Amino acid sequence: MQPSLRLKRALCVALVACSLPLASAPAAGVDDFTLARAVPSDATMIAAQRDHAGLAFINKQYERIWDAIQKANFDRDVRKWLRTSVEDSGGDVAAFDEHWQQVSDLITTVDWSSLCGREMAFGMRLPVAGGAEQLPFPEFVVLMLPAEGKSAAAFEGLSGMLKALRKVAEDDLTLTEDTQGDLTVHRLAFPPPTPFSLTLARHRDTLIFGMGGGWVEQTLALVAKPGDSIVASDRFKAAMKRLPAPSDGFFYMDGVRAMESARTSARLLDAINPDSTDKPGEALVKLIDMFDMFDTIASVTSTDGMKSVTDEITLFRSDASSRAFHSIMYAQPALSDPLKYVPKAARNVSVGSGVDLGKMYDTMVTFARSLPNGEEVDSTIETAEAMLGFNFRTDLFGWMQGAYCTFTVPGPQAFSPSDTVVMVRVSDEEKSRAMLTRLFNAVGPLLEQQNGAVEDVEIEGATGFRCVIHPMLGMMGGLTRPTMGVKDGFLFFGSSPRGLKNSFAVAAGTEENFTKNERYVAEGLPITKPVHSFEFADLSTWGKDTGQILRMVPAMMNLMGGGGGAIPRPVLSMMTKAAGVVDKMDYYSSSCSLGWMEGQTYMSKSVTTYQKVTKPAEKTEEPAKTDAEN
Repeated sequence: MQPSLRLKRALCVALVACSLPLASAPAAGVDDFTLARAVPSDATMIAAQRDHAGLAFINKQYERIWDAIQKANFDRDVRKWLRTSVEDSGGDVAAFDEHWQQVSDLITTVDWSSLCGREMAFGMRLPVAGGAEQLPFPEFVVLMLPAEGKSAAAFEGLSGMLKALRKVAEDDLTLTEDTQGDLTVHRLAFPPPTPFSLTLARHRDTLIFGMGGGWVEQTLALVAKPGDSIVASDRFKAAMKRLPAPSDGFFYMDGVRAMESARTSARLLDAINPDSTDKPGEALVKLIDMFDMFDTIASVTSTDGMKSVTDEITLFRSDASSRAFHSIMYAQPALSDPLKYVPKAARNVSVGSGVDLGKMYDTMVTFARSLPNGEEVDSTIETAEAMLGFNFRTDLFGWMQGAYCTFTVPGPQAFSPSDTVVMVRVSDEEKSRAMLTRLFNAVGPLLEQQNGAVEDVEIEGATGFRCVIHPMLGMMGGLTRPTMGVKDGFLFFGSSPRGLKNSFAVAAGTEENFTKNERYVAEGLPITKPVHSFEFADLSTWGKDTGQILRMVPAMMNLMGGGGGAIPRPVLSMMTKAAGVVDKMDYYSSSCSLGWMEGQTYMSKSVTTYQKVTKPAEKTEEPAKTDAEN
């Protein structure tokens, strides 16, 4: 899966108010996400997803992965691991076997791969001060529209699991069942003072699972009869108006509500113990205020065959500039030539305007002074600085501006280590050189005791670069001769001098830069304006490479003695099996993203491109040899 495209979008699960048949044409927009209409209007966040014809290729790949997961039989390793633990601790192995079989039987009653086959939606409400009938903890609902003809069996299986859960604590849990028209509701209530319950419901083909109190009831009412939902709210509509129409899914979070909820939860800490002189909630509220700059965060995703595109907006509050972390995180200047030092052959590139480290240091020190015992902060810092021999603010954070660039370039030969380069912009080259000198002078004597050394490196057009030499570095993959120095307003770190020499040649114009990279040109997003972030990852071999790493870990652990007890053998077995699953994630080609500011809004766009999967050649069995041939 798209490593860089984060698990942030992997949260959704879904529901439909009136189970309509799935449209085969691409979605026209939010209106096509029928389950989202059942999420109440005061939701803090909502995520929705649906199937459509443009996802046909991706769905086939998911089927391959699910098939690999089933064939791997991870449950056997988990059972073996847990059973051994029970046996080693003197537990009742027979009872464990019985309980395991019961759980296994329950889990297999649900076809998990088709549970959200047509559509899914997830909604959450966080508590806020003065909210009507609100509980002091999050409430959520998950709405699901299973694959055609799968709803009844899925509901029956999930109901069986709820009933089994009730049997675990019959004296404490109450299970009620109610059917009115098309709506069937199973509710598992917890004993007082816990004021919430688990709810499982079915309305026609739609399944609903929720945890909470009155908010879940609102969802059930909206399922049966559409009404005041989050997707009908003005704030939601205003955010979506600034984004393209989604076909795969969307995400929306009310930043104002989320931050107010965080304050409410923080104040509860002090309310629990009002007589205490320590006020952790009060301190936490101060920290929350420093981050309270977001009005709305929203994104939409669409896939058409071999490419998925996500557009996202982060809208800031009108007073965002008065919040401490806004100027730290979002006031850095945009980058006009972010790929100047990146070679054409680079595979993974990440560039950003970064954060103002000096201002962040000042802000956190000021915050620490406002806490209980804050008067001790300055003396603590002075003691640490005296021990280390430098001033944190002036000698370190004061000259690091935050803008950065990292990239990796494959080695010149098939088995050569890759070169990695990291660059950080500095405001004072002399101070940064002085800090590097201090660092090298400190580690040099230590290296010499281990047959290592710090040596000067000759790089055309650069002076003062030095590298670390140590016999053990040859065993650390790409970190062969770590090299550091300062040039052109940047602090450079390279895994070897070779990578830096190549990068400087690119900046000088004697070698082509990344804008000429064939995969980037064909699949990436062009940089047409100053940006605050840029990322590109060549994922064409990601599945294979990650699978190989997972296969190596058990072997390495066995060599180091870890397989004999430090890490249970079933866990090592699962890692090997996981490699086989990851091998199936060979359909990714690349991912690319851009981020930039437009007034009071941070905009970002990302694209993931897929590639056709090459089937391995089928092995033909040789005919058995005759006795004469043997």
